[in-house]
Amino acid sequence: GRRNMRSLQWKLVMILVLLVITVMVLVGTYLLSGVSGFYEQMFYTEMNQVFTPDFLDTVIRTGAGEGGVARVAEYVQAHSARLGLTENRTFTLFDGEGNYITGSGITSGSFVDYSPNLIAAMNGQIGSESNRMAPYYDLAIPVTAGENHMILYVRDNKASVSELQWMLLGIIGQALLMGLILSILLSILLSKTISRPIEDLTRGAKAVAAGDFTSKLPVYSNDEIGILTETFNSMSQTLSDTLRTVENETLHQLLVREAKEGIGA
Repeated sequence: GRRNMRSLQWKLVMILVLLVITVMVLVGTYLLSGVSGFYEQMFYTEMNQVFTPDFLDTVIRTGAGEGGVARVAEYVQAHSARLGLTENRTFTLFDGEGNYITGSGITSGSFVDYSPNLIAAMNGQIGSESNRMAPYYDLAIPVTAGENHMILYVRDNKASVSELQWMLLGIIGQALLMGLILSILLSILLSKTISRPIEDLTRGAKAVAAGDFTSKLPVYSNDEIGILTETFNSMSQTLSDTLRTVENETLHQLLVREAKEGIGA
């Protein structure tokens, strides 16, 4: 019986632990996905706020003629604060064929990762498709200024996203640890409140099976287990009364029989 009670307690513990883990995993997945989606939306919103039609018209006028590429690079770099350029978010200027010209984050000849957006810009289309599976966000805009063909390219390596996600993972891990500790403590307390009356019922059933109807089980609550305990007590009392009645009737019949035999003798 004790072994079964311990088994019940551990089952309750495992149920609550698994529940806490499931909830934390779902919440963590939602938060991490939400952070990634927020940064992605913020990146393209900031790009759209900078690369407006007026801005691109100015780039076209600035980039026409000899030395136009250098002027465009200076003009875009002047808006580095609005673009949010850092070591993690860089601006690069390519020619129409995707050859490196200048940029804030790479040196000549070092750029070898041609993203789908950059390839789209090489084909004369604005590359602004996002891919959450890729380790970066990027935007590529083709510009034709007279005879100068350029591609304005901004790339974010998601370092800020990764940093925040790792921070969230740490917070989620701490919350998960605390949740597990609390769930184990609560489940042990809960299991005791459930297993204690069940243990009493088990002992009471064994006592009744052995013919002991004198013990009355304590009722700890008004729930289903409490009702079951009261029913058991009532059943035990009924059995005791029934057996006492049967014993009295048997004794009475025995006395009557002995009395008749005495008279007959």
